[in-house]
Amino acid sequence: MISAENLSRLLRTLYGAPQSPGLWPQFLRELSEMLSLTGAAILYHDLEHAAHSVQLSSSECCEWRDLYASYYGKLDAWRDPFLKLAEGEFGFGDDLCPPETIKRTEFYNDFLTKFDIRLFGAVATIKRPNHVEHISLYQSWKGKSPTRDAVDVMALVFPHLRCALELRRKFVDLDAKNSLLDSALNELSTGVLVVDRSGSVLLMNRSAENLLKAAEGLLIRGRRLRASILTESAQLETLMSRAATIACEKGTAPGGTVLISRTARRPLTVTIAPLLRPATTLPTNAVAIAFIRDPEHEVQPCIDFLERNYRLTPAEARVTVLLISGHSLKEVSGLCGVTHNTVRSQLKAIFLKTGVRRQSELMLLVGKLCNYKEAQALSIP
Repeated sequence: MISAENLSRLLRTLYGAPQSPGLWPQFLRELSEMLSLTGAAILYHDLEHAAHSVQLSSSECCEWRDLYASYYGKLDAWRDPFLKLAEGEFGFGDDLCPPETIKRTEFYNDFLTKFDIRLFGAVATIKRPNHVEHISLYQSWKGKSPTRDAVDVMALVFPHLRCALELRRKFVDLDAKNSLLDSALNELSTGVLVVDRSGSVLLMNRSAENLLKAAEGLLIRGRRLRASILTESAQLETLMSRAATIACEKGTAPGGTVLISRTARRPLTVTIAPLLRPATTLPTNAVAIAFIRDPEHEVQPCIDFLERNYRLTPAEARVTVLLISGHSLKEVSGLCGVTHNTVRSQLKAIFLKTGVRRQSELMLLVGKLCNYKEAQALSIP
């Protein structure tokens, strides 16, 4: 079981990485350790020019990265099956290319065995017609396979990872035109605010504006970001003050994360990170950046996720989504056009595949991985 403390530390490192690139390898190492894996890397494939490279890695060894870029990336037996997956879809290495198949390749005999690299799974952070960027997670050929917790943690971390990688691409490397900065920030589904040393908001993107207009948990008072609950507001103020100190003293530590409660919906996650690198596109007095993630607005294809990661049949996945949306077994049988006994049999199969014993446990499990709002809005024939 992954502790909340370890997960929070991982997110602090992640959100510090766009401003301090030296934290990227640290994040990949922490992620690997959390999932009981041997390593992780961010790979880039230029499909137009048949170029393949390892952009970031948890390993300090440069030899395997150089060899992958110069030759073995073209022989990667996992790559072509992986490219068939959608952006954001997690693929297990053994599903992409079975071990018995990969062991007959030059890629395995001359590269994978030398560095003891076995793909546990990969997920595309960006997928375009001519280029793909993705994070790959590795295990040992001799070690035990990670538990189901590894997939669950990836489902929780992935929205944060995607936002951080988008910022790395679009925010940190922008030129000196504020219009480009605004455009890049407004493309993010995560709320982004930039603040000065006093905590006053200097600029925000469209997602942050929408979250603040809702006035649920977060608000602006006297130009400062505050929470409706006093204790959470104090935590926010402490984190912003600490981030400002780190930025002004040119430190290297990441910021911190706080949960902001809401009355009827899941809490917002606010992560504060210091601005560690000078940016000509920002006000000169900008010292910290706040990332606001709303779990209710995450796009997670719940049915596809259940079919892919728990091996549920399409009918079983539909039943699961209807149940977590609040429907009774009788209502589910009517909506699906099957008998009550059929639904009960499907529910037993769902329990067996997901490892739970009752409906309440199923709702808790799937509730962490799938967006309730999306589940309620799904049109299921």
